[in-house]
Amino acid sequence: MKDYEIAQQRRESYLQELVGEALGNLNDELLSGLQVTYVKCSRGKHSAIVFIEATSIDDKDMQKILKSFNKAKTIIQEYIKSVSGWHNCPKLTLEFDKTLQTQNNLDRIFEMINAKKSK
Repeated sequence: MKDYEIAQQRRESYLQELVGEALGNLNDELLSGLQVTYVKCSRGKHSAIVFIEATSIDDKDMQKILKSFNKAKTIIQEYIKSVSGWHNCPKLTLEFDKTLQTQNNLDRIFEMINAKKSK
């Protein structure tokens, strides 16, 4: 692993921690209960995609969460700048992470296949 890749992973991990703290400190019930699964940051730290666990969130709530996140984005970015000491904060975008849901569906499919084989 190269030095810039290590620095990138550190930055992403640190951002994940800071965004999670910032969301938890907000007075918004929709945002304060969200779990950040990971953050994908651009190499130059100009932008970052924040992935939120979306297994138990329906489509209607996703729209509400996106709207609330966009309203609170500047507060979150200011929090990150103040805590991290960075001069600039990456531009944050929110994505819903459905990998756990996909994994659960695959596990169910494999269980069904194994059940049919054992019969």
